[in-house]
Amino acid sequence: MDGNSRLCQHCQKGLDNQQKPDYLYCGHNRVLAYRCTNGQMDFIPVQSTNEAVRIIQDADQLTGLFLVSA
Repeated sequence: MDGNSRLCQHCQKGLDNQQKPDYLYCGHNRVLAYRCTNGQMDFIPVQSTNEAVRIIQDADQLTGLFLVSA
């Protein structure tokens, strides 16, 4: 992972409002952020929105924890 990959300020505020495990895709910086159950953040650089959606869908198939909205 690129150590400089982070959410833009706007998307970071949106994720800060979520306390449960959740994914958020920042199209500005092309990074997918994941809040773990312990509150830790993981950042996954992606090349496109389609790639971000695929990662979220794959995670949901494995865990059943995430709802993918339109």
